[in-house]
Amino acid sequence: MSDRAPIGPLTVVIPLVFLARGVSRVDHWREPVSHDGSVPVNFRVQERKIRTLSTVAELDALFLDLVSSLRPRIFVEAGAFEAETSLKVAEAVPECTVVAFEANPYVHRKFTTAKDFAARGVDYRHQALAGEPGEVTFLVITDSASLADDRVEGYNSLLRRTGADWLGDVEYEEVAVAATTLDREFAAAPGPFALWMDVEGATEQVLGGAGTFLDRCALLKIEVEETPFWQDQWLAAEVVEKLGSHGLEPFARDRQTEDQYNVLFARKRFLPAAFDRVEGLA
Repeated sequence: MSDRAPIGPLTVVIPLVFLARGVSRVDHWREPVSHDGSVPVNFRVQERKIRTLSTVAELDALFLDLVSSLRPRIFVEAGAFEAETSLKVAEAVPECTVVAFEANPYVHRKFTTAKDFAARGVDYRHQALAGEPGEVTFLVITDSASLADDRVEGYNSLLRRTGADWLGDVEYEEVAVAATTLDREFAAAPGPFALWMDVEGATEQVLGGAGTFLDRCALLKIEVEETPFWQDQWLAAEVVEKLGSHGLEPFARDRQTEDQYNVLFARKRFLPAAFDRVEGLA
């Protein structure tokens, strides 16, 4: 979920493979080859040399199109909120196992009351993703500068906020929540996997329990920050380094805000092959 003003224009260094609709198997994704035959350059976070799309909605549409082409066996939405993306994936790829994790009990209760997720092919769980299975403390904001009911908003987290933002000084309810890891849930499953992460700063915690999962993950969308909104959180450079160690390279991002935005990652062998489509979205 967003908190802040768009960043300036960026240059393209890593091109994107975009598949035509109707491609139904992962084998149809081609190996990346640059014009001189060399390996494409890696993302350097300070220079942000990736394709930037104008809006969050454009990046989301691109991600969903790529998921439809990839047809992963497992799709996970971490920090699912209303699990809108999971519902779309379940409809587009009915053979995919779709699991949405939401740690906030108030949010989970709100949306399970309103929607029949199981009937629409989504396993919507009240469970946290963490570095180890067990139990974690989830921090639900009960009072802030916001006029909304903070308990059911998308900015609650496993981490405490720094306080240097529009919510001001906040008060919390500490809620014990059952936790699992991506590896515990899916390490025995065949890939490819796809992942959508919006965990309000708790990226280190989730990825810390996902080594095997990430090795089988073909496509990933993740929210990152360049300045800390939460105490002790990983920033964008650390996220890029972690995912790069598992063979995942960034290729596109949005302009959500100046310090907080979403980035798409893919396995190196699934990167670029249809520049025209990306140029049309930029």
